Amino acid sequence: MAKVMNPNAVNAMTIVNAKSQAKTMQMIQKIGRGKRKVQVTLSKGVRGYLSMYIRESKKEYSKYQNVPENVYSFLNYFEKETEITKENKKVKEKNIMLSFEELDYLKMNLKDILANIEKNRKTLKWYEIKKKLGMSYTRKQSELALEELTNRGKNKEEKKKK
Repeated sequence: MAKVMNPNAVNAMTIVNAKSQAKTMQMIQKIGRGKRKVQVTLSKGVRGYLSMYIRESKKEYSKYQNVPENVYSFLNYFEKETEITKENKKVKEKNIMLSFEELDYLKMNLKDILANIEKNRKTLKWYEIKKKLGMSYTRKQSELALEELTNRGKNKEEKKKK
């Protein structure tokens, strides 16, 4: 049964939230189905952070029952590619192939993390120093990962040339 809403009670924020949720669901349905044509170069630190983030995401998704199988296949692929093992511990940068939808999904999640950190950081008291430090670490790592995903590792080559 459809939920009936009063059109006079709908404000702009409700519409924005509904569009955001619809966009997220549309993106989740497309993940893992496109061809992986985009090459992204990730540094060792960002790979470690993203690998940890993907492990935590898989734990969160396991709580829900209606998660599409393509999401799990993408998370498994990305975790395997970003994981730092004995064999690839010395590798400073690694190229990873992603589809456009997967890249957009990762960027969207990192932007959400940054927005939530800023929102939650304002509510912390002055004596919650450990939480503030943890949030600042997570914010910095998310910013670095978002920068590398956005530029696909091209800014590193420009810095080396200078």
